[in-house]
Amino acid sequence: MLEYMKERKKYGNNIPRSLSSKINKSKVIQKNICCNYKTIQVIDIYDNMPVNSLGIERSPIKEIVLANDVIVVLLISGISRAYDVVNGKFLCEINPSNYSVVHTIVHNSYNNTLIVAYASFPAHLQCKVIDCCDLKIGKTDSSKLGTLFEKVILSHPAFFEFCETNGRIGAANLNTNSYTFWDMRTYEQVFEIEEEFQEIRVSDGLVAMFKQPINNTIPLALFDIENGERLVETTISILPRKEMQFLELLISKLLIKQEGSSLRIYDLLKKTRQKVKNTYTFQPTAFVFYDHPSPINGKVYHNQISKKFFTISWDLIEFWELDASVLKKMYAIHVPGLRDPDLCNHSLMAEILCLYSSSRLQRIRLCESFFNYADCPNTKRGEARDIATRNMRMSTRDRSEIFKTRILKNNIQDEQLKNNISEESFDFGALLFFSLRDGEFLNYISESVCGKSVEVLASNSSMTTIICGDDKGFIRILRNYPKNSESAIKSEKNVKNCPECLRASLLRVFGLPEEDPEKVSRRIKRKQISQRQKESAKKARVEKRSDNCSRHT
Repeated sequence: MLEYMKERKKYGNNIPRSLSSKINKSKVIQKNICCNYKTIQVIDIYDNMPVNSLGIERSPIKEIVLANDVIVVLLISGISRAYDVVNGKFLCEINPSNYSVVHTIVHNSYNNTLIVAYASFPAHLQCKVIDCCDLKIGKTDSSKLGTLFEKVILSHPAFFEFCETNGRIGAANLNTNSYTFWDMRTYEQVFEIEEEFQEIRVSDGLVAMFKQPINNTIPLALFDIENGERLVETTISILPRKEMQFLELLISKLLIKQEGSSLRIYDLLKKTRQKVKNTYTFQPTAFVFYDHPSPINGKVYHNQISKKFFTISWDLIEFWELDASVLKKMYAIHVPGLRDPDLCNHSLMAEILCLYSSSRLQRIRLCESFFNYADCPNTKRGEARDIATRNMRMSTRDRSEIFKTRILKNNIQDEQLKNNISEESFDFGALLFFSLRDGEFLNYISESVCGKSVEVLASNSSMTTIICGDDKGFIRILRNYPKNSESAIKSEKNVKNCPECLRASLLRVFGLPEEDPEKVSRRIKRKQISQRQKESAKKARVEKRSDNCSRHT
C-alpha cells in the first residue's frame, strides 16, 4: 500500500519505468488513505493546567506541530503543551518559564529538534531549542544544540524567519538594521547583513531584501542564502497610490500584485518583466509552494526548472506552474466555506490536499462545481471563475438536486436510507480531500469525526494521522490505517459496499440511532460467508463445465 508513496518520495516525478507498472494505483491509494478516519483521542488542552494559568479564559488553538510521535499545541494565549500522539498522554509544558509567552513553534526535521520562539519580556523575542526525543520523557532543557542561537535576543520591531527548504533561520533586528542567518543543522551563524532593509523574502537558494519605497520604486538586493553573496542590486517600479496586495519570491522571480492591476513577474537575475493576463481581480490570502525535489546541478537558481504552487482565495484554490518563461494556471478547485489558510494542509508523499470547509453543507449546495475541478487548458477564459457566480442564479430545487446527486446518490446504495436522509438538514462543516495531481475530489469527513469549529489542521507526511484544533482549546487525533495490498483494498471495498455497512456508517455520520454492533457484525459475517459460498459454487460449475468440454473433445 505504501510502496507508491515511498517511491514517490525517493524518485519524485521521475519514477523508473521498471517500478511505475507496479505502483500505478495512485488514485486507489489516495482514496484509501482518505477514508475510514476515526477519532482515537480527544484532548482538552486546559486539563491539568498549571495553577498560575487557571484563571485564563479558554482560547482557540493557534498552532499544532506534529513532530514524529509528539504533538505540540500552541494556544492564542501563548500557552504551549506537548502530548503523546499515540495515547494522548500529557508530556510537559513547552513555555520556558511561567511568565513567558510563546509566539510560534517550528519542527526542525534536520536534527529532530523543536524551535520555540517566545517572549519573556514585552517587546523582546528569542528562541529555545528542544530535542524532540527528550520531549517523550518530559524534558525540555536537554538539547546541546543551539547554545549560541538561544542567546540571540531581538527587540521590537524584529522577527525570526524559518526556511527549512534552505536550512536557514533569519533573525531580523530592525532597530540595529542587522540581519543574521543561522544554519538549521548546527545552529551556528553563517553570515550577517547590516543594511537598512525593511522586508525579506526567502526562496530556493535565495533571499531578497527590500528597502523603503522611494518615488514609486522599491530598492532591493538579492543574496545567495548559503553564503550571503550579493548577486543583484536593483529597483522595481510600482504603481503610485495603489495598495500592495502581495509580494512573493519564487526562486529568482518576484511576483507583485497591487490593487486594481494585473499580476507582474520580475526575473531578478535576468532583469526581465512580464504581465499575467486575467489576474485583475486576483487577490489570494496565501501562497503555498509545493513540488517534489528536482535533480539539479550546482545552484538551484541557475537551473531552469519549473515550480508549482497553489493560492488560497475566498472559496477558491488555484494551482499554478511557473517555468522559465511563463506562469500557467493548471486547474482550480471551488470550495465554498474556505476562509482561513491555516485550515489547508497537504502531503507531498501522498499527493493529497486536505482542507476544512467552515460553511455548512446547506450552503455548499450553492455551488455546482463543488467536488469538481476546472481543467484550465480546456476551459474558456474566465469560465473557471464564473462557475460559482452562474450557479448562484439556479433555483433552490435545482441546487438541492445537484447536491443530492453529487453526495447522496453517488455514495448511498440503500434506497430507503437515501430517501430518509434526503429529508434531513445537513448542518455541519467537513474535512475535504483533493488530489494534488489534478484536483479531483477524493473524500470528505463530517464534523462528527473531525469536530466542530476547526481552527487549525496538522498532519503527518503520509496524511494517515490528522490533528484538528478547535476554538475552545480541544484537539482531536484522527487516524487511518491504509491497507498494505491491493487484495486487502478490494476486500475492504467489497465489505463496505454491502447495504448493512453503508447503513451503519451513515447512521453514525448523520447522528441517527445505531443498531446493536454485535447484530450488525453477525449480519455482515453472514453476508460474507454467503458471498464466498456463491463464489465457490460458481467456480465449481465453471470447472465442471470445462471438464465436460474436454471429454467431448
